[in-house]
Amino acid sequence: MKRYKVIYYIGNSVDIKTVVNEGFLFIDGPSVFIISKDQKSRIQIEQMKSVSLFMLNGLGSMLKVHFETKTLFISVYRFSIDGQFAMTNFFGTRQLKKDLLIHLDPPCHCGGIPP
Repeated sequence: MKRYKVIYYIGNSVDIKTVVNEGFLFIDGPSVFIISKDQKSRIQIEQMKSVSLFMLNGLGSMLKVHFETKTLFISVYRFSIDGQFAMTNFFGTRQLKKDLLIHLDPPCHCGGIPP
């Protein structure tokens, strides 16, 4: 089982003023899920359509994960202050992208955007 310390936001877009949530993303075989830092909520991640890496205002890297009905923005981080400020981990976020690509529906090893 892999575990990543992540910040995440579910919505249509994210910018520098977006307040994010903190939690842990777990990859346990075919199961991928996020548990909030306070352990009050669990988000099952399934039926991902695409995963792409982008730089948020040149300040940090984030993943944009598309589903049928929603979009998840997620990044591995080193530390965060109440979801207002976070220092992201570029290499951790890139590794998370590689791990999530295996779980795309259908599976894809093509850089994140299915053909």
